[in-house]
Amino acid sequence: HPDRANPRFRPGDFVFVCDLGDIAFAPAMVRDWIMAVVRTYSDTKFLLQSKDPGVFANYFGGYRFDQANFYLGTTLETNRWYGYRFSSAPSPHNRYAELKEYSGHKFISIEPIIDLDVEVMVDWLREIQPDIVEVGADNYHNDLPEPSWEKVEGLLEALRKFVPSVVEKDGLERLKRGSRE
Repeated sequence: HPDRANPRFRPGDFVFVCDLGDIAFAPAMVRDWIMAVVRTYSDTKFLLQSKDPGVFANYFGGYRFDQANFYLGTTLETNRWYGYRFSSAPSPHNRYAELKEYSGHKFISIEPIIDLDVEVMVDWLREIQPDIVEVGADNYHNDLPEPSWEKVEGLLEALRKFVPSVVEKDGLERLKRGSRE
């Protein structure tokens, strides 16, 4: 997007880089430009997310990445492998294994949440040590196998004990209501 080549950010802004896209498909010049902007705006926080977090090691020279205003993230909608029924992304286990290797700030999106094993997800997230976790439901009616509200509630309670910021997205209310119907 050449129209975004001269961004202006305020201190404290939180910018989701490549929203609705994936940095895994960006050419090197775009990645270099993003990093130049991140370094220029040191008082602004930037999130770079990929469904293939293994690309971060290739793009940024290894697993040690301590840029203070930069968050690396991935989606872990479940710990279970449903094959490629819902996504062509690497398996959840591969995404977890890759992201846990990185240093620095980390972000996890559990959206849309798919049926999972709470204990396994909690263990994975303890190992990843994310700064932020967002949890949301299937708001696009893709008929995904969603967990019970009891599982979601158990996951949220466990995450609040060790994740600095746990964000519940609006769509979770539907799962909560569904547990009473």
